[in-house]
Parts: sequence; structure tokens; C-alpha cells
Amino acid sequence: MKTSSQRRGKKNVAVATVEMTYDELIQLGKDEYAEALKIQSENNLFANKKMAKVYLEKIRHAALYCGHLDALCELGERLIYPMYDGAIQADKEGGIRCLKNAAERGHGKAQFEVGRLYQYGWYGVAKNTFVAATWFRGSSYYESLYHLGYLYLTGDGVPKDLDEAKRLFILANDGYECNVGDGYNPAAFQLGKMYLKVDDGNTAIYWLKRAGCDEAFYILAEIYNYGLAGVERNTEEAVNWYLVAAGEGNPLAMLQMGKVYEAEKNTYEAVRMYQKVIQYFEEDGDIIRNDNFEMKCHWAFWFAENKIELLGNEQVHK
Repeated sequence: MKTSSQRRGKKNVAVATVEMTYDELIQLGKDEYAEALKIQSENNLFANKKMAKVYLEKIRHAALYCGHLDALCELGERLIYPMYDGAIQADKEGGIRCLKNAAERGHGKAQFEVGRLYQYGWYGVAKNTFVAATWFRGSSYYESLYHLGYLYLTGDGVPKDLDEAKRLFILANDGYECNVGDGYNPAAFQLGKMYLKVDDGNTAIYWLKRAGCDEAFYILAEIYNYGLAGVERNTEEAVNWYLVAAGEGNPLAMLQMGKVYEAEKNTYEAVRMYQKVIQYFEEDGDIIRNDNFEMKCHWAFWFAENKIELLGNEQVHK
């Protein structure tokens, strides 16, 4: 039989939080959020639905009962973008309320998320890039800095200001390098393209090498291949970067490597590269890039199809 003290220990957690001091409530929120992150790191929540629910319940409690801002932001994200196979039900309006609540209380990532909702007009939020810029401007979160920089670069919602865009991209770069590591760094990519446009090839190379995306690697190869922006031509270095970009699935780089292998009389590798260009358009043909890049890619598709037809009469050996 349970003692009265044991029964009291089972009282509703929500009631317990009401009886706590402010400092105790803040500490409870920190503890609950830390426990949630530990559960997330130690379990495969996609496979373990039970633990996913425990994790999300701790996030919910830390956010709604204890007012923990990181938890409130994360709860907002989970309600808008559900994860873990239905362990939490989607609630777009509730998620937006959570994010706005955290953003209004100065949470940088929440401010970024709210700004992005306005930037793209997602989930019933009316698109307004001026409002988006306001949210981004109030946040020091690195992705806010990048998105605000992009608005200044394009003059969308704010006056076009390339110097301000560059300043914000440089600030955002530090965050991407710390948080993403060797992954995609859009701030470095934009800086690379900006310096290339003003014919500062060496600075462009510096940033493009940090960008971590196939298009940046392809541009690097082009700089070395054609000696762009004052950089000395280096065909060996160009081929190295074409190979890196091709390995990341860039169709233009695969096309260039096809030409390289063809010149080397390596018909097998040439055909293999041209086939990859065709496969790219069959599987990943929805190109979300600028019109010039799209035009080049469609030309590459036509070129690859015709090259395979021409090479098809030859005996292909590995």
C-alpha cells in the first residue's frame, strides 16, 4: 500500500509547476528540455514511436508549462513539420503561435522561422518580404543573417544594397561553418559569386571552396579551365574540380568530364558520364536555379543524348 507521501509524489506535473517558485520553474524547464535532447540523441525516434512520444511530451511540457524558449521554438517546428511517423499530430496554427511567441520574446531561431514563413508565404501566412526582413533583422541567428543578406542582394522587401548583403553573408558564414561543417554553406556560395562578378577571382575561389555544393565546385572548375577573373589557367586543377562536382551530381560537370574522357579515347567513361547527364534529367530534372543554368543543363541533356548515339556504334570497354 502506498504512503501518503508516495501518493503526493504522483500529483499532476502541471499542478506541481504552479506551486513552484520562478527559479524552480525555470530549472525544471531546463531539465525537461535536456532530458528530451538526451532521449533524442540516444534513440532512433523514427523507429521507436513510444520514445518519440516521450521526447515530444517533454518538449511540450518544457515549452508550455515552463516557458523554455528553445523548447517552445522546437515545439513550434514539430507542430508545423511533424516527424517521427505520427508521434505528434500536425497543428500548423498552433505551431505558428509557438514560433511567434518565442520570436516575440527574442529567440533568434524562432525569429528566423517566423521570418521565413513571411518570406515564402508558407502555411497560410501571407507572403510579405518586408515583414520577413523585419524578423530577420531582429535576430543574430546565422540563417537569419543569410536570408536578410539575400533580400538585400535581390532588393526584395528592402532596398538593394550589395555592400550590406556582403556584410551579412560574411557574418552568416561563421555560423554555417560552426553548425554545418563540411555541408552546404549558402553564404559562402553567394560571396563567391559576388566576388567573381567584380573580377576578384582569387577571393571568389576562397569562398567557393567553402560553399560545399556542386554548383560552386563547377564554377571553380570553370574559373581554372578558362582563367576567369584574373586567375591563371590550370587544366589539371579544373579537371579535379569537375570530378568533384560530377561526383556531387552536377550535370554540367558530368558533361565536361564526358568530353575529357572522350578526348582521352576512354569511350567507356565518356559514355558513362553522358548517361549520368541523361539520368539526371530523368530523375532530378526539376532545376531550381537561375535561367542561364537551366538553359545550360537542357543543352547538356541534348548533347549527352546525341553523344551516346554517336558513341553507341563503337565497342565500349571498361
